Amino acid sequence: MQNHVEVAERCYEESLRIGKIIYLAANPDQVNDDLAELFEDYEDTLEEIFGKAPNWVVEENYDKETLHEWLMQKEKFGFLVHFETPVRKYFSETSCSFGWGYYSMKWIYSESLEDAIEQGISWAKQQTKEAKQQFLNQKQEEEAS
Repeated sequence: MQNHVEVAERCYEESLRIGKIIYLAANPDQVNDDLAELFEDYEDTLEEIFGKAPNWVVEENYDKETLHEWLMQKEKFGFLVHFETPVRKYFSETSCSFGWGYYSMKWIYSESLEDAIEQGISWAKQQTKEAKQQFLNQKQEEEAS
């Protein structure tokens, strides 16, 4: 297990931050307000994580008690973590700009916080790689025309 300093350093290196952590096991009797809002606002994203909600959950408009019952049936007691990383604009293969005024977000679920952080770091690295590849593709297209 990494210590907090190592996690902070790795997040800093990847320009990754955590916007929110929801620990499902810490709410043993109902879903907290943050998670209920997520199902209302980001239904598609949470469908990727937990799967499609059954009709009896949808019919109750993602009521907190109904959501809780469904997640308990699915044995989801881990961490739902909201990661954020700035969108990079490359100017060359080694030069880019970015800032926290424009960033990408991703929710990740894992049974352990450590694993969620590893997934978040991998996601941030992938975002950087894709931004750089987009620049390289654009540069190649410009040179070809």
